[in-house]
Amino acid sequence: MPAFGRALNLAGGLRLTAAQLDAATAGPGRITELAADRVDRPDGLSGEEPQDTLTVLLGDAGSGRSTELAALAVRRAGAAEPLPTLWLRGADLAPGDGSLDDALRRRLAAAAHRSGLPEASPAELAERCADGGRPLLVVLDGPEEAPLALSAAWLAAGLEWLRAHRARALVACRPDGWEQLGPWRTAARALWLGPLTDDAAARAARRYGLPEGFLGPAERGHPLALRLAGDLRAAGVHGPVADRAELFDGWLDLACLTVARRVAQASGGQRRHRRGGPVPTGEDARQVRRLAAVAAGRLHEAARLMLGAGDGRCPPRSSTGCSRPRAAGRGPSARSTCWSRRVPATGPATRRGGSGCRACTWTSARRCASCSPRTAGRPAPPGPGPPGWRRCPRRRSRPPRA
Repeated sequence: MPAFGRALNLAGGLRLTAAQLDAATAGPGRITELAADRVDRPDGLSGEEPQDTLTVLLGDAGSGRSTELAALAVRRAGAAEPLPTLWLRGADLAPGDGSLDDALRRRLAAAAHRSGLPEASPAELAERCADGGRPLLVVLDGPEEAPLALSAAWLAAGLEWLRAHRARALVACRPDGWEQLGPWRTAARALWLGPLTDDAAARAARRYGLPEGFLGPAERGHPLALRLAGDLRAAGVHGPVADRAELFDGWLDLACLTVARRVAQASGGQRRHRRGGPVPTGEDARQVRRLAAVAAGRLHEAARLMLGAGDGRCPPRSSTGCSRPRAAGRGPSARSTCWSRRVPATGPATRRGGSGCRACTWTSARRCASCSPRTAGRPAPPGPGPPGWRRCPRRRSRPPRA
């Protein structure tokens, strides 16, 4: 505790883990935002606390794995007797990490710096929590998204760390990620997330304001499809949506339009008509359409590069510049606006630890890449102006001349 020196006790450990969890992210939003989207389901982590040293939650892309983890973490932190939880993403792991201890140490140091608390080692924190009868739970979301494939030595060291310090781990991954867990597979208790039941899907549809028949039968039990359909419905789309491909196409179009509007607003400055008169106040529809087409091209290129990397990561701007074009408006403020500040807020991609970004879901990267007819892996060209203009389905390749 800060008032009693640097010695860590249970109360100080709970404050430190609460600070780390409060700043943790899952996809484009905070943990609390994702937890609010959870719907009760028979196969979910409804009220069960993981009792095993290692528990693995398996499910296909978009099945609600991260949502279940977020809801459990928020529930533990907000209980009458809070339980310590640390949140890690696979993208937070670094190539030089020897085990979980290294990644947790970075997260705890950052949380201590933000909250003004003394730094504590993960081992000390886990020991104090175990001594107080509240074992530390380490949540690892998407280990398959780590910068490098987790080696057998890393996995064995992580399991040994958990046992030595009486901590527990809850991991969520795709079925193909389960095959990469090596030593963890024999020690873990595996749980499986399938489609939502009819009752749970109906409750989720009502929450998102979806009318009957908005989604087809194959998408009604898919949590990610329901959430994306809710975004489309909130934007004024009346449906119905024929299939998942049309749903992803529509949602990506909406995301590109949102990015374009934010970039247009950030450009600022007083625009003038080509004949010299001031442009009427309000949205410049032509500029927004042009920026939306630029955003679509950049997202398609970024998705191809993410898929080429094999784990949903996009290389940093220094190597491609794929997802960070500058604003195509006029004036210094427009030229200095970085799109990477707008794209993560809309959902297709999110910032990751270090440089670069990654797709929020493997499915979104695949769908986004499949919408583009260009050659895979070709980097976007540098340069000012409306950079990296890309041909996109149902759009003209260049804006109309003024």
